[in-house]
Amino acid sequence: LSRGITEVTTKELMKSALSLLRRENEEWYQNWIIFDRAVKRRRTED
Repeated sequence: LSRGITEVTTKELMKSALSLLRRENEEWYQNWIIFDRAVKRRRTED
């Protein structure tokens, strides 16, 4: 909002959230990627 953004796509939001997660804890990030592939059948890192 501070940058004047009025819309964001789901892909952009997920990328931003995962970037923050990776900076916070690499293991949590890797666990999320594994979960997303195994359970949700998504390719998060594209």
